Amino acid sequence: LDPAFLPAYQVRAGLQLELGRPRRALEELSRLIEIAPDLALAYYKRGNIHARDFKEYRRAIRDFDRAVELGPTFAGAYYSRGTAHHRLNEPDRACRDWLAACLLGYVPVCEYLRISRAC
Repeated sequence: LDPAFLPAYQVRAGLQLELGRPRRALEELSRLIEIAPDLALAYYKRGNIHARDFKEYRRAIRDFDRAVELGPTFAGAYYSRGTAHHRLNEPDRACRDWLAACLLGYVPVCEYLRISRAC
């Protein structure tokens, strides 16, 4: 694997997920972050694995925080961070992030907020 070919790490992480190996997917994304620490998408993907596959919401939030720091208009990172806060029963933080995602154009969360009146 050519360390300079960054998309390969994302592809390998995706393949590991498809094979039911989320820990290995995390390893691939962590390697990518070591090589390219300013890649918001890598933090976002790693955070989603922490949240979805391992219910490690605090770790996920740290990754989403970094993704938002690197990409302040990254609506998906705000949405995912809000969902992690929601899972931790932190409704004010969840709403803040969901509203930010909506304002940035993440339509599904806008519809959810409109219908549920969650925030």
